[in-house]
Amino acid sequence: MTGDPRMKPAVGETPEWEAAYRRTRRSIPKRKKRLSFFDWPDRTVKILDLGSGDGLDLQALREMGYQNVIAFDASSHLLSNVTGTRVVGDAHFPPFDSNSLDVVLANSVLHHFDFPEMVGEVARILKPGGCFCFMEPRPSFPRQLLDVLTMSDLAGRLVPYFKHRKEGLLEEYEVHYRWLDLYPSVESLLDQNGFRSQKVLLTMVGVFAQWKLEPPPHSGTTG
Repeated sequence: MTGDPRMKPAVGETPEWEAAYRRTRRSIPKRKKRLSFFDWPDRTVKILDLGSGDGLDLQALREMGYQNVIAFDASSHLLSNVTGTRVVGDAHFPPFDSNSLDVVLANSVLHHFDFPEMVGEVARILKPGGCFCFMEPRPSFPRQLLDVLTMSDLAGRLVPYFKHRKEGLLEEYEVHYRWLDLYPSVESLLDQNGFRSQKVLLTMVGVFAQWKLEPPPHSGTTG
């Protein structure tokens, strides 16, 4: 897929961004706790880890007993650290068959994409009844405070986390705030593409959400 002329320029493929990415949110136990929010039928579900990076969520899922997980990312460099099934590509043109996946999981990556465009592709590759699960930023006062602290040189000197987060945020500043502006429309966009909300948790700075792809209306009749 790396040679596909349709691929959009991806935020987060520079060495600087990837270096900052590797310094933040590395705790596997915390990831397992976050992932336990989602309700999936069983451990055999086929999961696409959208924006897998270097595979931390994939590692957490395997430790939780999920073995059928595909790592998908625009960065071949980050995926080089992942064991198992790896696919390099563009989320706007995912190279997967229609109705082929049980779960599409996105952890803090949707703001990198043109969401109105790619949500239709998520609906295409999911099986009817499949789940679109995501953990993403949302606009809130604590989120605004976090971003202010992130951009503060003083906070960065006192707390290394803010310094490393700033390195990543500077590169994706535009798309980060575009996502926050789009956020009020996300529910409507999901609804338009056949998704129905199953469960939502609002945190101080983000949202955990699980949406189910409704099967198409049955056109035939049964006796």
